[in-house]
Amino acid sequence: MSMNPDDRPVETLRGIAEPLLAVAGAFLLTSLLALPFVPVRLRVEVELRPAPGSEISVPHAQLRDEIERLGLADGAEVLLLGGASRLVLRGVSDVAEIEGPVGDLLERSGYQRRDFVSSPELDMEGLLRTQSHTLPLLLSIQAVIFLGSGLLLARGRIRKMPPDTAAPPLHAVLFGLAAGVGAVLLSVGISALLSLVGLPVEEQEWLNELYAEPGVLLRIAPWVVLVGPVAEEVFFRGYFFRFTSQRAGLPVGLLLSSAMFAVIHWNASGFLVYLGIGCVFAWVYHRTGRIVAPIVAHATLNAIVLTVSALLVEGSEFAIYIPH
Repeated sequence: MSMNPDDRPVETLRGIAEPLLAVAGAFLLTSLLALPFVPVRLRVEVELRPAPGSEISVPHAQLRDEIERLGLADGAEVLLLGGASRLVLRGVSDVAEIEGPVGDLLERSGYQRRDFVSSPELDMEGLLRTQSHTLPLLLSIQAVIFLGSGLLLARGRIRKMPPDTAAPPLHAVLFGLAAGVGAVLLSVGISALLSLVGLPVEEQEWLNELYAEPGVLLRIAPWVVLVGPVAEEVFFRGYFFRFTSQRAGLPVGLLLSSAMFAVIHWNASGFLVYLGIGCVFAWVYHRTGRIVAPIVAHATLNAIVLTVSALLVEGSEFAIYIPH
């Protein structure tokens, strides 16, 4: 079916805007469905004032470090608001438990012992870090949303490749296996180059703590190796890449779908790694015309990285990451 030249700018804009809105909607829905499982912890504040007749012996930065060493909160920070200083403790489970030791530390440091004011706060990182048994549930919610929305949005709105031009199923699987290994090598190469120019890729701290928990990698393996690749490839390549490519052109579809694939992994330092991986998955889908190819590539990459993560010795110079 030919397109009226006057309709091309509209179709191009639609090909870019609609998938971006779909990604935003998918994450909003995922967040709403996951909300009941997010624990509520306490955010505690105490005003920092010098004690009468004493001098401050511990500056703010050192005070924050001393508080964190007590292990009574997930994190501490000092806020400066209009000349007033406030110590903020996040992830506190019991205010009464911290009042004694923190109050004593403040007095020894030259501060007044003040009232501790607490307020409830959703603790998403605490959920993933300390309640990792719920992670498969959250991954399942995300997978259902991506898979369902990808199938629904692609249905009847994307031109399919004629069967005689698509690669045979076995060839598509073999292409996928090769692309998965290639994506691993590419991610290592990009990480190495970024490290050489002083921009090392760093994983989020809560993920490092999660992976360090015994058995957690084995517990999430089915979602990382099978469920996640199927759902994400159906959405990002089966819908996003094809929809955008057919309306805004192949380069735009490849780069934009890969960029959004990188964004959803919430790791700014690893953006280029995920962008490269996304481009490999989109290319192998475009090359074969079968969604099984990027699914196999994604599953292969995740299986390799999951195995390496389980065996990895701490202190490795470069890192590769699991695009779950």
